[in-house]
Amino acid sequence: MRKKLFLNLTLLFALFAFAFILLEIIGRLLGGYPLVPHNILEQRLGLSKRAYQSAYDSRLGWLPQQSSKDTNNIWNTEITILEDSIRSNGKVTASEKPSSPVILAVGDSFTFGDQVSDNETWPAALETCGVSRVLNAGVFGYGLDQSILRAEGLLDKYNPDLLIIGMICDDINRCEMKIRTGASKPYFSFENGELVLQNQPVPLPQYLKLDPLRQVLGYSYLIDRLLWRCCPKFWLTGTKDEFVLAHNDGMAIAVKLMERIDKVVAERKLPVILLVQYVANPTTAGRKRIEEFLQGIRHTGLQVLDLYADLESLKAEKPESYEKLFAGHMTPEGNRWVGRKLAGFIAVQNLLPRE
Repeated sequence: MRKKLFLNLTLLFALFAFAFILLEIIGRLLGGYPLVPHNILEQRLGLSKRAYQSAYDSRLGWLPQQSSKDTNNIWNTEITILEDSIRSNGKVTASEKPSSPVILAVGDSFTFGDQVSDNETWPAALETCGVSRVLNAGVFGYGLDQSILRAEGLLDKYNPDLLIIGMICDDINRCEMKIRTGASKPYFSFENGELVLQNQPVPLPQYLKLDPLRQVLGYSYLIDRLLWRCCPKFWLTGTKDEFVLAHNDGMAIAVKLMERIDKVVAERKLPVILLVQYVANPTTAGRKRIEEFLQGIRHTGLQVLDLYADLESLKAEKPESYEKLFAGHMTPEGNRWVGRKLAGFIAVQNLLPRE
């Protein structure tokens, strides 16, 4: 009897383990994560331990490590970082194509091109459309506040003919943070109705250490996703300063930042495109937050390319094509789609001088 019970329990455990491993593989493939073992929680918690080489920056918090080239990241993609932490577009680099006009692109990981190689980002795709030379100054993990500071720091040096600011909904929320995934960042607050930059210089990053439980469970994509969604406070217990909010004024700060950059570019007579991107199947709450933000900046002179309607139309008419655009971030195909949308928008709005 005991032997039979032991065999049944062993078989049950084996079936459970097989099912778990199968679901783990499927989840990683659908989520755009590699099958190579790595601690997903540790990666999530530490921008200082990011999938890519990064360097501390006293003004912005972090930047891609300039003058670096490698494929030693969790996605085994080609990452080439040039001067000023600008990402290469592949075969065409800033040094190889000095012609004008010049487009400067800033933004978060969707602009930088998480999960894809140098020539598969949307700045690279836009450049291949023959529109212009494109400088990819996007940085993984950035909030809208950091993106604006990044743009302001590069305008004088590169004197672009067009500025593109890429964003997703969460970039508004990140304006409320002074620490994000363990890394300190700059943030703005209001004083007498005006923006004041805080956390300057940005404190050095704090290296997070996981307890033994999370050192083991953090390797599972399924466990990480489940605990992150259902009980994030428990999942982050034992980590120090994972997310620290400075305030809850993210929306007001984000709107004020766009008014600020609008004044800067107006003085330079520089056209700007605010590119609004989305994760796959965005939530209704996220869409409403974007709508509120866009309503708040309607009075500015900024051009807005909101991809929501085009994405929803594609999802309704060709759901299989829609799914191919995403793998966590945008796939190479998704970035080519964005590049084409941008090229068409620039042409219709006549935003670049003719060579």
